[in-house]
This record gives sequence, C-alpha cells and structure tokens, in this order.
Amino acid sequence: MTEPDEVKEMLQRFERVIDISEVKDSDDIIRKFQYFQNRKTSYKQKILLEKYAKQKGIGIIVVEKPFSRSYRTFQQWKANTTSKTVYKTRISRYMATHPKATLSEARGHLRRR
Repeated sequence: MTEPDEVKEMLQRFERVIDISEVKDSDDIIRKFQYFQNRKTSYKQKILLEKYAKQKGIGIIVVEKPFSRSYRTFQQWKANTTSKTVYKTRISRYMATHPKATLSEARGHLRRR
C-alpha cells in the first residue's frame, strides 16, 4: 500500500469513528484526531489534517513550527537569552535571512526528515 493510500484509509477510519459535523476549524480536527489515535500528532500529520480540513471546507488555523522546545518564537528566545554574545549574534543574523527556521536549523543542524 502506498503512503497516500494509507493516509486515505486512516482518514476514512477517522471519519467513521469521530463525528466531524460539529468541527469548527482545523485546530478542532487536530484535537479530535489526537483523541482518535490516543497520542499527540506529529507536524507532518498536522499538515495533512489541514489539507483534509480544507477539502472538507472547514476553516484553517495555520500551524507553525515552534522555534525550539522551550520557546515558541524567535522573539521569545531573544528576549530570554543572556546579554549580547557571539552565539546570540550568529543566530540573530541567520534568523534575519531565514525567518521560519528553527533554533536547531539556525545552529547549523540539518532538518530531520
């Protein structure tokens, strides 16, 4: 079975088990899906669920990658880190050209696939 077929099958099972007629937005679908699979959804799953919500005509809430485990945004990280250091300057320069990057990407680590 190919990956798109597995995704379709999973969404069909989701529709059979969970009533989506009361869903207001994509965030609500994500919460119901977490309940359905009894664990947190991955970033990839959230993107797939947003596409699913769009197909069903349900409002979309944009899912952003968190900047790091401790800070949701670069601005929060910048405000809570120590005074001006070489490390902070390097990360700030990288973020100026790559505003959607995570902290690990800014540090030079490749994205996990």
